[in-house]
Amino acid sequence: FTLGRTDTKNSYVFVDIDKELKKISETLFLQEKLAPNKTFEAMDARAYLNQSDEKFDVIILDLFRDPISTPENLITREFFEQTKKHLKDGGIMLGNYFASPTFSDPYSRNLDYTLHSVFPAMNRQIVRNFNAWKRDDDWTNIVYSYVHHADEKPGIYTDDKNTAIFDKPATLHH
Repeated sequence: FTLGRTDTKNSYVFVDIDKELKKISETLFLQEKLAPNKTFEAMDARAYLNQSDEKFDVIILDLFRDPISTPENLITREFFEQTKKHLKDGGIMLGNYFASPTFSDPYSRNLDYTLHSVFPAMNRQIVRNFNAWKRDDDWTNIVYSYVHHADEKPGIYTDDKNTAIFDKPATLHH
């Protein structure tokens, strides 16, 4: 609830399954009521997306039950497809996940594959320094970011069909 705390211009919707979270946040963290431009929906994230047609400039997925557990229904292709449908053109999805930066386990690899199956052109930022050669205790927060382009049609350059010169912005040709 501290995101956009002093912002009175933009609208915010916070969604969490724990209905007590708003009261706890207002009392312990904010020490004030949520501003009028901020609302809280006490429901499952998928349920919220199912009942809403709203499109957002930013969607932040920060979905932990505890430091190492994310609800399984919120890391599926179908959930990520729902999320993507709720992004405006140019909208941003940020996802904070706890996984291995070296892909040392099936969970970390499959989470990455699943995210990229829906958000093909996305960035992955490891939050802390890490040593790629050190394999023990390598789990950390990893932030995935994606900018939605409504006209996105992923393509691959091959020797016989290479359109790279035409795909670059015109400003780079000069």
